[in-house]
Amino acid sequence: MQPKGLNSLPVRVYKVRLYDVINDKVIISRRMATEAGAARMGGQIIEDTGILIDPADLEGREQWTAIGFEPS
Repeated sequence: MQPKGLNSLPVRVYKVRLYDVINDKVIISRRMATEAGAARMGGQIIEDTGILIDPADLEGREQWTAIGFEPS
């Protein structure tokens, strides 16, 4: 396993707006996601929230971060 940040290009993630069908309202996800990840979640990115992170900060092979992700 290589150390975080070694030979990996940063990826841009965003806060994501989602529709909560249970509560019938729009929410902001507790995860951040790439544009592709937001689309997979059925959400929309919030353009001005984009930040660059190390790909190692994404969950497994997914296109989003862990719940409650705080960039360092």
